Amino acid sequence: LQHGDRLSRSEFLQRYAAMPPNVKAERIDGMVYMPAAVSLRGRSNAPGSKMGGIPPLEQGDRLTRSQFLQRYAAMPPNVKAERIEGMVYMPAAAVSADFHGEAHIIIATWLGSYWAATPGVRAADNSTIRLDIDNDPQPDACLYILPTHGGSIKKSPEGYIIGAPDLIVEVAASSLSYDLGPKLNV
Repeated sequence: LQHGDRLSRSEFLQRYAAMPPNVKAERIDGMVYMPAAVSLRGRSNAPGSKMGGIPPLEQGDRLTRSQFLQRYAAMPPNVKAERIEGMVYMPAAAVSADFHGEAHIIIATWLGSYWAATPGVRAADNSTIRLDIDNDPQPDACLYILPTHGGSIKKSPEGYIIGAPDLIVEVAASSLSYDLGPKLNV
């Protein structure tokens, strides 16, 4: 089992069962993703390296949507990134409960409660949104009205939200200059 392999579900399960217990892997859309810093082939997932021939996402990259999504799919699952005005932004991995975590869970609970009580709406957490040709933000949370109830967003075959949700929420205490800078204009 190697990062980047394309396998059927049964092939993946068979190979995964034969791996050492400390090896973590998942299969998404037929492709194997291994979040370890170094895969079994020895390909580093560190910045500046290539993963199965696909360059990794790096802060400041200028990419098209297809380049961004291809590279994002090849990154370990714990990596968060978004594309604003064609530029890749990768927020710091470490955020505190005081500056982000507690506010985030309050917002998620509020939106989840609203979703549960309101027919025709959905909420999403940390989901990439295909906003326009240059922007694929990943807000902390969003709420949208379903098209069957008058909303205008669509979903791609991969499950991405296409178009502007009715409400986007960012907890900006941990990323204030970025959220009130390039991201705010989007």
